[in-house]
Amino acid sequence: MEDDGGTKSSAVVRSQLFLAEPLHARPAGALVRLLGACSDELRIEMGGRSADGRSILSLMALGADAGATVTVEVSGPTALATMAAVEHILT
Repeated sequence: MEDDGGTKSSAVVRSQLFLAEPLHARPAGALVRLLGACSDELRIEMGGRSADGRSILSLMALGADAGATVTVEVSGPTALATMAAVEHILT
């Protein structure tokens, strides 16, 4: 964990995930709702492009189909728990 100079600690968790289903509106919406409940940040990368996890349109624009491998990065005070939830949604 890194100290950001304030009172809370922040962690960065990075993982590669194999998508069980396409990253369409339903899982993208679930990710946006998940992030709405915390202060963590999420980036998903695929094929040289990246998406902001707080933007359903950005996530869907990746065009990630079932079977694709994406790189997921979560940063923030609850990054480990958020990554576990992201993995549950996407795999």
